[in-house]
Amino acid sequence: MRDYIRKLLFIVPPVSPGNGAISRNLASYNEIPFGVLSLATYINKYCSKTVNINILDFNVSNDLAFVDKIKKTMEQFKPDIVGISGLFNSMFSYVNEFSRYVKEINPSLALVVGGAIATNCYELLFRHNPYIDGACYAEGEIPMRLLVDAENPFSLLEGHPSWITRKKYPRVLLPVPHSSRISMRSLRSIMQW
Repeated sequence: MRDYIRKLLFIVPPVSPGNGAISRNLASYNEIPFGVLSLATYINKYCSKTVNINILDFNVSNDLAFVDKIKKTMEQFKPDIVGISGLFNSMFSYVNEFSRYVKEINPSLALVVGGAIATNCYELLFRHNPYIDGACYAEGEIPMRLLVDAENPFSLLEGHPSWITRKKYPRVLLPVPHSSRISMRSLRSIMQW
């Protein structure tokens, strides 16, 4: 039975295309936030709580008024949890900037980051971002559902192995499967065209 309403805000930072010719061509296409849409769909289907989800996607317009949009959305929506997408490395500076805005507006909510930045760069993320409460390691559907369903999201972040937190970060040793490792020698041969 769904009795409690939890409010979840996803923020999707803009994808910075870079300066190359290929990047300039790609910049004309909007990114579809498949990761966030997958999370929202899974959470809506499997959470025991009623969840009101809002997605603030900064890739759908060229509006650069990030602070105003985040502030207005948070004041109107009043989320319990904010998840910032860190799908691409080019989003790193936006993740840091948006985290600061979110915590300045509401320091008591749970702020989490997911995507490649959270999985592959969590050390840098915690070193350079004092605002986040958790980084989701690997796939996020089940950990995010559990976070939304938790009576105390902060306790769940500390107790669940898929969430890396500031307290856990210095002690985290996440295994890299042998099949996922690549030697620098083989990488060099791949990159020589």
